[in-house]
Amino acid sequence: MAERSDRKSPRVLVLGPRFAAIAAEALPDASFEVLKSEEADQLARRQDGFDLVLIGADTIDPQVLTGTVEALGQKAHAPGVLLLGARLPANAVRALFKLKRSEVLETPSTAGDLVRSAELLLRCQPQAPAAAQSSRCGAIAGAL
Repeated sequence: MAERSDRKSPRVLVLGPRFAAIAAEALPDASFEVLKSEEADQLARRQDGFDLVLIGADTIDPQVLTGTVEALGQKAHAPGVLLLGARLPANAVRALFKLKRSEVLETPSTAGDLVRSAELLLRCQPQAPAAAQSSRCGAIAGAL
């Protein structure tokens, strides 16, 4: 288990600075990088090994949001993706549910909501690349 010691501090990318403060409160041991909503298209080209990506969905163009979620799913070691928003485009949600680790939180959300969702997505991380293994971790939180 010594191999996991370097993974104690999850790497989290926050897309949309609106949620940076609540993410820092919810995940005090994580290391963060924050991108502006306008930088969403850069996310697809990045090769960083983030464990979790938090996306403020309400501040991103719906087509760009869908493309970003689809691009994250194409990565060899796709991070867990947590969409935060009140109005989520159907295409983005469809793309999200194709990911192995995803969740949706309706806004407004508390730090406690974010902690529960992030812990679920981080706990479901694949330990090592496995051939032909098909598993998925996801949930939806919020009022309907």
